[in-house]
Amino acid sequence: GSRPCSPGLRFGGARVAMATSASARWRERRPPGLCLAAECRSGAFLRSAAAGCFSGALAAVVRFSDEAFAFDLGPVLPDLAIFSAFITLASLVAAFRMSNALTRFTLAGGFMHKMMANWYDATSTLIAFSRASDCQPEDVENFRQVLVRLISLLSALSMSELQSVDEEEFCPRTSFRFEVLPIEALDADSRDHIRSSTHRVEAVFQMIQSLVVDAHRSGVLSIAPPLLTRSFQELGLALSTFHEAKMIACEPFPYAYRLTTFVILFIQLLFVPFMVANFATGLIGSFLFAFVGTFLLWFVNMVADSLDNPFRKEANTLDLSIAQMELNDYLLQMLDHARRPSPSMDKNLLARRGSRCSSSLSEVRSSSRRSDLYTCLDRRSERYSDEASQTTSGLLPVAGEAPASSPRCANVSEAGFGGMRADQEAHSASGQRPPVPQPA
Repeated sequence: GSRPCSPGLRFGGARVAMATSASARWRERRPPGLCLAAECRSGAFLRSAAAGCFSGALAAVVRFSDEAFAFDLGPVLPDLAIFSAFITLASLVAAFRMSNALTRFTLAGGFMHKMMANWYDATSTLIAFSRASDCQPEDVENFRQVLVRLISLLSALSMSELQSVDEEEFCPRTSFRFEVLPIEALDADSRDHIRSSTHRVEAVFQMIQSLVVDAHRSGVLSIAPPLLTRSFQELGLALSTFHEAKMIACEPFPYAYRLTTFVILFIQLLFVPFMVANFATGLIGSFLFAFVGTFLLWFVNMVADSLDNPFRKEANTLDLSIAQMELNDYLLQMLDHARRPSPSMDKNLLARRGSRCSSSLSEVRSSSRRSDLYTCLDRRSERYSDEASQTTSGLLPVAGEAPASSPRCANVSEAGFGGMRADQEAHSASGQRPPVPQPA
């Protein structure tokens, strides 16, 4: 859903939030205590605890029967070496399952961050190319505003598809809960086309490419075509990364191996209590040893099963919403930087020192005027805070738009796509090419 703006840079008469670090946002959203509590409430923990309690209770019952009725289990139990070999086999099977799940989890996390980096790189390159345009400033600004809105929407749609790819019935209102930049300014035809599209990620991707081509033809992107191809390469690489991540989400672990693992663990669940009851002393000792041995093996397997699709919204999987919020912050910061002049040397400093500059690294290090990074960056923090406090909250002012008084961001289901119904009848069957999105 929407989130309020924090004091930050002054942006076209509006206040936008400064991009915070991903680690700080992870600590804010998911502190260690909260993660542990959520893990204890997860299905993997509860099912493993239930299996451990059953095994422990069965071991206590067998031990009580042995003590009360002098029922000797020695003749019917297998040799200790056979039991050790079986437990070793079960442990190796569960360990291999977990190793494969961690590999999928690591790949999924890498694909997620790589996809975000590619979206940002392509957008940053296109906005930098627009600085050399000779067109009217309004046309350049409209191109930038449409571009960042479509990139934010494309990222949210791809995240949502990865998260809900294994659901039998797609529910837009529960799936599209990712923050997007406001898209109400886009024309109604483009929004209707996205709403009626079966493959929305690919539809928005094609819209972005058409937008770039039309901008190059109109002169908004007056850059040489060989340089412009780099942006298309980054966009294509991001889409390829999305489909690689979708492969992990769509292709589960082989069912035959999962069934074999479950059968081995089920036999272990019934086999361990009798062995523990024969060697342990007391009811409590029998319960604890059987519970711990069964719980650990089952919990490892259950966690690996929950990581089969690392993009699912669970306690121990990737949090895609934080990555989407980070990308939105990057896009806002990018729009603000696009209006600023290129960095240059301080004229007052050059006037005082003349043409002499530090010629060696040793001279720079020995200079009494050098300072650390945070001191340099914090010198203007008070001025930014003062400017931000004098502005009203809002976002993304464009030509023809009223001053922003709506929330900074909204989720996809609230930002002009209420419900996102897959209504194919709404799409025109005339065969005409869908229009390129333009500001309303």
